[in-house]
Amino acid sequence: MARNKSQDSYSYWKENVNRVLQSDKFLKFSSSFSSLILGILAGFIILMSINTENSVLALGYLFTSGFADSSSTAEVLYRTTPILMTGLAFAFAYKAKLINLGVPGQFAIGSFVAIVLALNGLPWYLNIIFAFLGGALWGLLPGLMKVYFNMTEIVSSVMFDWIAVTIIFISLSNMTKLLNASQTGTLSIAAINSSGVIPSLGLENWDSNLSIAIFIAVILAAATHTALYKTKLGYEIRAYASNASVSKAVGISEKRVILNTFLISGGLAGIGGALMYLAPYSYEGYALTYTALPHEGIIGLAVAILAFNNPLFCIITALIFSYLSTSSENLMSLGYSGANVSFIIGFIIYFGSFGVILNRWIRKKYVSRAIKFTSKKIQKFSEWLFYLFKGTAKPKTKSNEVVDSIIEVANSSIETIHKEEEVSTVFIEYNEPKKEKDKILIKINPESEDLEDYNPDHYANADIPQLKRYSTYKKDGGK
Repeated sequence: MARNKSQDSYSYWKENVNRVLQSDKFLKFSSSFSSLILGILAGFIILMSINTENSVLALGYLFTSGFADSSSTAEVLYRTTPILMTGLAFAFAYKAKLINLGVPGQFAIGSFVAIVLALNGLPWYLNIIFAFLGGALWGLLPGLMKVYFNMTEIVSSVMFDWIAVTIIFISLSNMTKLLNASQTGTLSIAAINSSGVIPSLGLENWDSNLSIAIFIAVILAAATHTALYKTKLGYEIRAYASNASVSKAVGISEKRVILNTFLISGGLAGIGGALMYLAPYSYEGYALTYTALPHEGIIGLAVAILAFNNPLFCIITALIFSYLSTSSENLMSLGYSGANVSFIIGFIIYFGSFGVILNRWIRKKYVSRAIKFTSKKIQKFSEWLFYLFKGTAKPKTKSNEVVDSIIEVANSSIETIHKEEEVSTVFIEYNEPKKEKDKILIKINPESEDLEDYNPDHYANADIPQLKRYSTYKKDGGK
């Protein structure tokens, strides 16, 4: 926005800060941050209820021990990779207003494909490609059910989750050569096929468990964001989510959008499984079970919710959850059991996913008033600091721009009408030596805190935002 010459530096700064505070991105950030703090406070209450004596020290461990050394840092990055990919899978699907609860199953299929191929000698990059295809094809199934049988994706995707883990269990049970001695999981890939492990490219000098897997995930997050906002496919997905009827009317195929969305979402989840089990840190293979879904797929849902389904923000939220999960393991040295630690972290993640609810709550009228009131007080304090450091007294008169705007409105043949309930009507008189006295009719809403500090007899001194916030109509009825 171009700066007017008559606008001083403070009013310019104030206008931009106010726009940022009331922007959609800031409201989303504040609600996500608040929900995360709420989750941490809830976790602290549980820490106190289990072990009051060490609760404060345990909370400190949660914040400080994640990056305490190279080993902890490597584990944080390793755990970030799969939940980032599952978070991207959830986020991509929801951009089309599709809830892909089949991400855990697609993650499991991608893991299975990558592990089996790696143990049979294929290099890591081919394993990742085939894991993408496996996850994509498994993700396509609930899409087909929705398109051709009108079955809601929530039911069908959850059904395919359990079908996936059952098929994997049966398949691996019959691949005894790929199982460890105890027959509880697959063999270590590094011991069988070193080319199947994702390379470190020098990162092993810092920690032997580091690899480029985290960088692949971050690049894919950026690619997902680009695909959603810079490509034709992304435009069709967002248009379909905004209004399915209108998008179909302009030629966007509903079937193509749904199927492509599930394909890509499932493929991202499948890559997450490959990056997890092909990394050097994965010293344990795939656990042979059919009674539980991969928790990485479930945490990915919280990652996407806290990031408001923004692929780039998923990087940050995945890192936060991974950091808390890694740090929590140190709580066992303070007397907390493994079950207690898992429960505490689950509680934090559960409350951390309340970002959407808090965002809607913040946008309610009564909370919006509180935010505006707080913003107003902050602006007043900032104004005082501005003129204090500038070394000048705060001017008592309005700027020329304000005066000119009031004159312009006063001399125009318009009537300003507030859209809400009319409560009282006053006439604002403005005297200007070179112009005739005119009157402006303004209907005032008493619930508006914006005018509460102004004297009704001196509305000519009202700031521009108070004039701009009313809808204007010409006297002949035209807008």
